[in-house]
Amino acid sequence: MQKQNQLHRTLQLGIMAMCAILTYFKIWHPAEVVFDEVHFGKFSSFYIRGTYFFDVHPPLAKMILAFWSYMVGYDGHFDFTSIGDSYITNRIPYISIRLLPATVNVLNCGLLYSIMRNSGHSWLTCGLTALLYAFDNAMVAQSRLILLDSFLIFFMLCSVYAFVRSRGLRHKSFTKEWWLWLFLTGAALACTLSVKLVGSFVIISVGFAVIMDLWELLDVSSGLSIAMVSHFMARVAALIVTPIILYLGFFWIHFAVLPLSGPGDKYMSLTFQATLKDSPLVKDARFIHYNDTFTIEHKQSSYFLQSSDNQYPQRYEDGRISSQGFIVSIKSNKDRNSYWRILPTAGQELGTKVMDGAVVQLQHAVSNRILYTHDVASPLKSSNMEMTVKNLETVEEHKLNNTYFKLSLQTESQGQPWKSDIQTFRLISVPHNVAISSTNKALPDWGQGHFDANGNKKQSDKSNDWIVHNVLGERPKGEEYGPDKKVKPMPFMAKFMELQFLMLDHNARLVTEHPYQSKPYTWAWMRRGIAYWQNKESRSQIYLCGNLTGWWAILVCIPVYVVMASVLAIAKRRQVHIMRPDVERRFIRATTFFTLLWFMHYFPFFMMGRDLFLHHYLPAATCGYMLVGSLYQFFFTNGVENERGATTTLLTRKSFIAASLLLLLHLRVFVFLAPLTYGLELSVGQVLQRRLLPAWDLQFAK
Repeated sequence: MQKQNQLHRTLQLGIMAMCAILTYFKIWHPAEVVFDEVHFGKFSSFYIRGTYFFDVHPPLAKMILAFWSYMVGYDGHFDFTSIGDSYITNRIPYISIRLLPATVNVLNCGLLYSIMRNSGHSWLTCGLTALLYAFDNAMVAQSRLILLDSFLIFFMLCSVYAFVRSRGLRHKSFTKEWWLWLFLTGAALACTLSVKLVGSFVIISVGFAVIMDLWELLDVSSGLSIAMVSHFMARVAALIVTPIILYLGFFWIHFAVLPLSGPGDKYMSLTFQATLKDSPLVKDARFIHYNDTFTIEHKQSSYFLQSSDNQYPQRYEDGRISSQGFIVSIKSNKDRNSYWRILPTAGQELGTKVMDGAVVQLQHAVSNRILYTHDVASPLKSSNMEMTVKNLETVEEHKLNNTYFKLSLQTESQGQPWKSDIQTFRLISVPHNVAISSTNKALPDWGQGHFDANGNKKQSDKSNDWIVHNVLGERPKGEEYGPDKKVKPMPFMAKFMELQFLMLDHNARLVTEHPYQSKPYTWAWMRRGIAYWQNKESRSQIYLCGNLTGWWAILVCIPVYVVMASVLAIAKRRQVHIMRPDVERRFIRATTFFTLLWFMHYFPFFMMGRDLFLHHYLPAATCGYMLVGSLYQFFFTNGVENERGATTTLLTRKSFIAASLLLLLHLRVFVFLAPLTYGLELSVGQVLQRRLLPAWDLQFAK
C-alpha cells in the first residue's frame, strides 16, 4: 500500500507540474487589459482604495484578488477603463496578479486527482482525469487572466473533495477526522457561494447526496433513533449553519473594507449611502421647510418632475377624453420648469420643518399653479389617474382636497423631518389615495418625449419613490448647514439583505445584447467561443474555446451513463447481477454523483433569462471530466480501489491503450488550438485551419 501511495503522490505532483507549465507559459502576454479583467481588476482597485462599488457577484474571490494585488505591490491607482489598456504604461504588476488565478488552476488539477483517488479510482484513471483538465484550452485561457472562474472551480472542487472524504469516514462517524471533513465541506460550500451565486449549484448537489446518506442511515436503523437525530443535527450544524455564518462574515468584511463613497452608491438606498464617508448626498442634504423651492427626482428613472404651459390633448390616441389641463410629466434634465414649492395646508408657519405625515401642497415655481389630482384616467395607463396643475383661484372649494398630498417618508425616516438628497418619499393624494408615480414610458409627440406622471393606485410600487434635490430658500438661524453630516449607522443585516436583493435583481436584468453571448445548448459541443483579445498589428488573438476532444467525450458519456444506470436498475429489479457488488456500489455512488454535479452545473442555465457566455460552462466541464474518468474506470479496468488505499483494480493492455488514445487526441487538439489560447501570431491560413466549427468567429481570417 505504501508503494501505491508513493505512485499516486508522484503522479499527482508530476501532473500538477505539467499543469503549471501550461498555465504559466507566456503569462506576461498580452501586457494589456483582457476581456473581463476590465471589471475584476477595477474591483481590486476599489478594494485597495476602500471605495464602495456594486457588483452582481458575492465578494470572496474579489477580496482575495485585491489582497493579493496589494501584497505584490499594487496601490489601486489604475481604473482598468478599457480592454487593451497597457499594463506596462500604467505600471501595474499584472504578471504577479495573474499568477494567483493561474496557481489556483494548478491546485484545481491536483484536487481533481485527489477526488478521483478518494472515490475509489485507479492511478491511471486519476491521472487521465487530471490530464484532461490540464490540457483543456478553455481552463488554461480562463485561469491565466485576472478573473474569478478558477476560484469558483477551486472552491467547488474543495467542496466535492471534502464531502468525499467525509463520506469515506461514514463508518467512523463522530470521530475528530469525520467532524473535520464534515465542517470543511460546509466551509468550502460557503466559499463557493461567496465567489458567485452559481456556487449554489454545488450546494444543491451535495445536498442531494447528503439526503441520500441520511436516507440510508434511516433505513439501516429501521426508524428514527438518537443516532439518526445526531447525524441529522451534525449535518445541519456543519452544512447549513456554518455556511450561513461564513457567507455573512464575508459580506461583513466587504462592507468593512469599503467605507468610502464611490461608484456603487447609486445602486443603493439613500439610507445605505448615508453610511458611506464623503457621500455627496450626505454633504448636500438639507432640511426642507415650508416655502422652500426644490427639484423632485423620480428615483427609478432619474427624471425630474416638471410642468409647463403645454396642455393635454382633448382626446388621447385611444379615444379617451383628457382634462385638457396643463401637462405634468418627468424629463431627463432639470430646468426652470422642474422647480416646485412646498406649501402648508393646516396653518403651519412658513419656514418651519416639514415632517413625515404632513399634508402639503406642491406649487409649480414658475407658473404658481398647484399640483392637482384629476379624476380622469392618465394618458398611458387607464387604471391610473391624471396629474395636472391648476391656478389655485380656479379650484372649486369642494375640490380643494384634490390639491392635498400626504408626505410619506421611507420606513427608516418615518416620523422624522423631511430631508433632501438622502431620503426617498411618496406623495399620496388625500382624497383619491393614489401616489404620484410614472410608468417610465414616453408620452406621444404632444408630450415632447417626456415620461408620463400619474396617480398610481398601487401605493407600494417602487415607481412611486421620489427624491428632493437643489433646495432653494433661506435657512432658519442655526440650520445653515442642514442635517448632521456624520456617517449614519445602518444595521449589518439591513445592509446585507439590501445588497442580496440588488444582486439577484441585477443578475436577472443582465439582458443587454452582447456579440459573444450564447445559449446553453451550444456550450457542451463548443459551437462557438468568445473573442477575449486581439492585436491588429501582430494579428494575434485570444479566443476562449474548450478542447473539443474532452468536451465531446463528456457529451458522449452522458447518454452512456443514462443507459448503464437504466440497465442496472432493470437488472436489479429482476435480481440479476451484471457487475461485481463492489463495482456496482462504486458506480451508483461515484459515477452518479459526478453526473449529478455536471447536470446541476449545466441545466439551471437553461432556465435563466440573463445574458450567458461560454465560460459559464467551465464548472460543468470540470465535473464532466470526473464523469469521463469514472466511466473509463468501469469500461477499461477491472475493479475499484478500496477505502484503505489498497488496489483491487486490474489494469490491462486495453486500459493503457484506451487512455493513451484519448490523451493523445486530447493533446493534439490542445497544441493545435494553443495559439488561440496564448494569443500567438497566426497567418490567415493558420487562422482558417483553426476554425474547427463554422460558428467560430475568429479574427484575422481574411
